[in-house]
Amino acid sequence: MQKEQIFEHLSKEAQKIGISEWDLSGSSSLSTSVAVMGGKVDKIQTRDALSFGLRVMTKESFGYISSSDLSGPGLSKALKLAKDIAELRLTDTSPHLTASSMEKFAIPERKLAPETDVRQLSQKLLEMEREVLKADPAFKKIPYNGIGEYSGKRFYLNSIGSMREESFQNSWVYLYLLAEAEGKKARKTYCYEQALSFADLQISKCVQDTINNGKFVLDYVPASTGKRQICFHPKAFLTLLSAFSNIWNARLILDGKSLVKKDQIGATFASPSFSLVDSPRHPFHLNPVWFDDEGVKAQEMSIFEGGVLRNLVHNEETARAFDKRATGNAISGPRSSASHHYLSVPAGTRDQDWGEEQGAVYVEELHALHAGIQSLQGSFSLPFDGQIAVDGKKRSIDSGLISGDILSLLQNIVSIGKTCEVTTAGYAPKIWVDEISVTAG
Repeated sequence: MQKEQIFEHLSKEAQKIGISEWDLSGSSSLSTSVAVMGGKVDKIQTRDALSFGLRVMTKESFGYISSSDLSGPGLSKALKLAKDIAELRLTDTSPHLTASSMEKFAIPERKLAPETDVRQLSQKLLEMEREVLKADPAFKKIPYNGIGEYSGKRFYLNSIGSMREESFQNSWVYLYLLAEAEGKKARKTYCYEQALSFADLQISKCVQDTINNGKFVLDYVPASTGKRQICFHPKAFLTLLSAFSNIWNARLILDGKSLVKKDQIGATFASPSFSLVDSPRHPFHLNPVWFDDEGVKAQEMSIFEGGVLRNLVHNEETARAFDKRATGNAISGPRSSASHHYLSVPAGTRDQDWGEEQGAVYVEELHALHAGIQSLQGSFSLPFDGQIAVDGKKRSIDSGLISGDILSLLQNIVSIGKTCEVTTAGYAPKIWVDEISVTAG
């Protein structure tokens, strides 16, 4: 059914069973992915997916049902189940619709690229595997790899007449290389590239980066232990920071699951050189976000300004609790929630190569975040991939662990690079931080 038909059906059914407030958010997508192994296609997956969440709201509670059945009977059943759940009052949150969901704004139409033939995807990935493996005898295999694309639409509608829709599309490729030279440990490296469409993917760059990185990691040295200044790759820094997003999440503050209290908005938590922005329509964000799961326009918002925590991400319910406007960050689910969209760190002033300082450590990639992050304590202890400066030369680190406290880390930011990079975690420059503990793995 089209969204107008869905609205009409739900409106009639809701009136029949005494529901005055409801909303529905969901998406439909088509995805295709290919993996290869040893010169042969190993796996092909195609998925045509549809899912939505339906909320029924009462004065003091709400009920939520997730489903993939957008037929008339399916919607009627979901509506009745959501009403039953709302009447049970199983949650301590009570979201409601907001007039902001009716605000008018233009959502540009995106012209999506046509689907790529799966044979073309397979052939390209096989060529990439072949080119990498023949580049060096130490390159043993590429045990994990993939190429694919997905596209679709997000939609939202509610009982007061809001109806929104936006398109998305993305293509991606990755190679995970295992290299092993005689008398040395097996080493791993990987490359990941993404773009709006298959035609835009930087295939040659991914291949060359994998080859260069594969050779580089074979020449490794142990990590040196101690507290030192660390240079974070933009992705590593944003990945770590996102793991502690409870700092700026209003829902988690109200739930007592944040490192920040409600009355600390406006307090200084970071170095004066540090700012952070949630940018749902950043120029380098492949799939700009126009509205959230409550139909509210997603907006660019400064989270930190000069080290000061200025704003939180809100949904409708938390905005009421803080006497603020909803920020377009709502996440629909069995519990009222919110999340940021796309983090960006404005460029700083540092124009220096980290490798110029003897013993400097460069953290490129963090691992095991599920086990190494204590979000309520603010502490982290994480394995990392990285480099170290030795006698003017950059060497790969065998294995290492960084540990510390996120609030101390933010205070100990000493400088920020001048050049920002696009990463899968957001858009940021390199970040230098003092007093990070490094332990050899």
